[in-house]
Amino acid sequence: MKVPHKIMTMAIMLAATAGYTLFIRLSSNIAFILVDQMGASPGFLFSVTVDVYIIWIIIAWISFLGQALAYFKRSKGGNDSHGKNNWAMTHGLWIGTATLWHLSGLISPFISKSYVIN
Repeated sequence: MKVPHKIMTMAIMLAATAGYTLFIRLSSNIAFILVDQMGASPGFLFSVTVDVYIIWIIIAWISFLGQALAYFKRSKGGNDSHGKNNWAMTHGLWIGTATLWHLSGLISPFISKSYVIN
């Protein structure tokens, strides 16, 4: 039985999003713990977290652009079965949503745990 292309793409995207989210959460938590141990100010703590998020968001965008370029090269500019625009829009929305999700995650530790170091 052949798995439909769209289902396969969605499964890969969901798995990638889960892995990406987990990795960002872990790396930002490690940054929080390290900075907390150093006894730094909340402002510094926030800037470290912002840096971690921005680095991974940039990596996600670069990988997205690389995938898009490879896809357009493969389809040689012509229309294929599910259309280039649909593919680009789906992946663009996915990466855009992931970016917004992680940016909103920046603020949540400060609201939920009120992360203030004395």
